Amino acid sequence: MVRRILVAGLGGFGGLVLWYVLCSHLGWGDKAIQPEMRGLILCVGVCGFLAMTLGEEFRIIPTQEQVDKELKPFSIFSTDDQDPESGPKPKAPALSCSEPESAAIPEAMAEEIKRRTAQILATGPGPELVIVAGEPGGVLTFKHAPNKGPAILLFSTPYAARDYIRAVGAKAAVRQMKTAGLPGAARNWISRGMNGFVLNRCPRCSPCLLGDLRDLSTSHSYFQVWAVDQAIRSCKGEIQVRKILAHYETGSLAQARANLELIRDHIDCGIPYVYQLIAYIAGTQQDTAAKSAACERLKEFGPQFEWSPAYDRHDSEGRRAGILASATAGLLGSFGMLPSYILENQPAG
Repeated sequence: MVRRILVAGLGGFGGLVLWYVLCSHLGWGDKAIQPEMRGLILCVGVCGFLAMTLGEEFRIIPTQEQVDKELKPFSIFSTDDQDPESGPKPKAPALSCSEPESAAIPEAMAEEIKRRTAQILATGPGPELVIVAGEPGGVLTFKHAPNKGPAILLFSTPYAARDYIRAVGAKAAVRQMKTAGLPGAARNWISRGMNGFVLNRCPRCSPCLLGDLRDLSTSHSYFQVWAVDQAIRSCKGEIQVRKILAHYETGSLAQARANLELIRDHIDCGIPYVYQLIAYIAGTQQDTAAKSAACERLKEFGPQFEWSPAYDRHDSEGRRAGILASATAGLLGSFGMLPSYILENQPAG
């Protein structure tokens, strides 16, 4: 806003000069100045407007649309909590779509997020490693706002980094560094014109957890941001898992799969049980492509999670039921829900 006023003022001053030159060349003289005040106002106004228009055109000053976009906060909340099955949503390119309403959490859960964040911070010193996506000449960055430097992309797991690289088609590799080395790395990134960092950015959503690189002055600073991120994902995940269990109760496996895919694509792509359950449900739906994709991703988690060909034999219904039960228990455990689920479902008496 200050820059816009300054440019308009300079334009107005130019208008004043133009008016004086016209008066001098037309020989209006001092006595004619007073009657030509309308000409003065016209010159100043027109030149001020032209200065602002040209300033926006040549990006000397930001347009109002750019200003609104830059000042808009990165929201991690939504007051809506719509189910995936409520209707198909158009697929948008990576980095341009809004967070799915069904992946968001009610703003009323802000206090629960604070509670979980404090609980995580009280458990220990935090992660020892942080993941980056290395590319030729540096690390992968994200331009989060006009007129600002790029933000470094940080990830808490190799799975999140690999998913981002895969989704955006970047030519990058997963690299790790010790969190103790973050303060020095942050100073280096700042010296190279970067001013922010984004933790675990979803490649399919626009909201993100954005921080200032100057805040990474200590490794504990990263731990605090990481704890907030984990608390948010914990709350979002619990909402979706409860919906999945409800769909189990009604036999709505298609809806359960939609919630599982939402967890995979928007909440946490590093849970092997999610892929096991998607493979199981896709198999019952005769969706070979989705099942194959889930089985392929399971290989990233080690042989203990790989889909066994024995599960696909006609006489293996018991084994498939077993994988459904064990994967569901693993999913509950991933979001810290297993103890409460057992208590909630104890037989009466």
